[in-house]
Order: sequence, then structure tokens, then C-alpha cells
Amino acid sequence: TDGVAAMSALRAAAGRILRELVAGQDRANLVLAGARAEPQFPALTANLPAVLKALEGVIPTPARADMEGAVTVAGQQLAAHGGPRHLVILTDRQRTNWEALERQAAALPPNVHITCVPIAGLEPANVSLSEPSLAPALPAVGQSASLAVRVTNHGGGAATVPVTCRVEGEAAADQALALAPGESREAAFSLRFDGAGFHRVTVEIPEDGLPADNRLFFVATVVERAPVVVIGDDDPGLPGTSSYFLVRALSPHGGKGDRLRVRHLRGPDVEAGQLADAAGVFLAAPAALADESILALADYLRRGGGLWLFAGNPGMDELAERL
Repeated sequence: TDGVAAMSALRAAAGRILRELVAGQDRANLVLAGARAEPQFPALTANLPAVLKALEGVIPTPARADMEGAVTVAGQQLAAHGGPRHLVILTDRQRTNWEALERQAAALPPNVHITCVPIAGLEPANVSLSEPSLAPALPAVGQSASLAVRVTNHGGGAATVPVTCRVEGEAAADQALALAPGESREAAFSLRFDGAGFHRVTVEIPEDGLPADNRLFFVATVVERAPVVVIGDDDPGLPGTSSYFLVRALSPHGGKGDRLRVRHLRGPDVEAGQLADAAGVFLAAPAALADESILALADYLRRGGGLWLFAGNPGMDELAERL
């Protein structure tokens, strides 16, 4: 109809029904009525995303549909389920596929609610936004973060959808997705926040047949870059030293967009005031710590600070004993 295959309309309708199920509560399966009944899973499954994935791969065949076998297989799986039982039949209503079922009803367990969804023309145009996620979940100021949003075409026709992301009302990124009927894809936006706190993020698509799901709102929580201290007597700028590797592991981009702000101290230079704001202290190698430095570290630990010592370095056991 209007250039859209019946299978595309069926796939879109089935996808909309599956997405209405409740994760962790409902179970489902997909039974294809081809030349023989083909359940996509051995039994009803709680893995609803896997059922949706199986739906995306369904293609039509020229074989006559075995509707009686498909309904019988569905009935067997529903019989093994203890909760409410629903059988949804999606069909283009070709009469030759239904004649056998009309002559002899397929066996179904009791208390099965049956819904038949005939495809007659196109589904109304509707694309939705859902399932936002930010990685990392708590980005630091200046750190690159990726916002992913699920974009789903519930309509019966293909659609090219422009998706716009706004931060505090200002356009931050956009992209266009080409979606087949029933197809679901992920839109990803690279974001960077200049200040700590809560940031309002809006993702939107143009108006369609159902405007309620065309805008998605998300609050990004951005934190300050955490200060950490690396203590070591070797040169952090000299390749091959403990301090060199440790500083680069904690701050791989040299401070630009990193989650941590690294400060390096030599053992004799450690004082209580230099550790006051540290989210963590790392001993790169057994530094020549004076008694005052040991006391400063001990006081930092008493106040709830975290200290990392790397075993395997000569003298580290002695240093730990002193602490």
C-alpha cells in the first residue's frame, strides 16, 4: 500500500505491541507462520529485547502460512505459563492461509485472551524517543560525555528523522536517522559541560501523528574534576618511571577532559595542607618520606582519605609498616 510492504506494516505493529510489555514482569515469544510454525525461542522468555531483535530480522516468504500450526505452537507455550495468557495474531488476512483453521480450531489452553490485528493500509506516522543514557553517568566538568537515545519508527512507512539535542535550551548537536517501519536505532550525541551541577538536556524530533513522544527530557549531573595526589621521588616526565606511568593512567589526556586532576609531590615535600582536598593519594614508589610526611598521611587517612600503595616495589612493605 503506497509503496509500503505488508510485512513492514506487520513488523511495525508487532514492535509496538512488544514495547508495551513490562520488562522483568512480562514474557513473550514470536511464532512465525511460514510453511511451518517457527517459534523464535523454545519457550516464553523475559528477554523482551531479544524478541524485538528477532522481529527485526523477519522477512516474508512465498510459502503458504501454516496458521493452524502456528496457533497450536503458541497454545503449547501459553499452557506452560502460569500468569495471564495473551495471543496476538498479526495478519494481512489472506484467505487461503486461514481455510484450514476455519475447518478445525487449533487447540488453545483455557483463559487465553485473543487479539487479531489485521493490517489494512498504513499505520499512522509516529516516531518516538525513549531510553536516554549518559556515559559516563557522572561526567566531570570539561569531560566528553555521550548521550544515547532510542529512536523508534512505529509507523507503517519509512521515515528520515532529524534528531536535535539541546543543553539548557541551546542546540548542542543534531543528526538524521533513516528508519524502516518498525525499526529502532540509537542516536548518540557527544556533549561537554562547562560547569558543575545539574544541566537540562532536551532531545526532540519534528511533530508527527503522536506528538506526546517527540520530546525527551534528561538531567545531566556534572561534577568537578576530582583532585588526586601522586607521591614519588622519580620524575613524572621521565618515561619508564613509576610516576610517569601512574600520572598518565590517572590523567591520560594531560588534564584536558580528564575526570581527575593530578598533582605530583616528592616524598620530602608532603605536608598535611597539600592533602586536605585530595580525593585520593597514590604512592608511585617507596618515596623518602620524612616522619612529618608519614604523620600527614596518617592524619589524612584518619579523616577518611584513601591511600593506594602498589605492592611489589622494594621497600613498600617497610613504608606500609611505618604508616
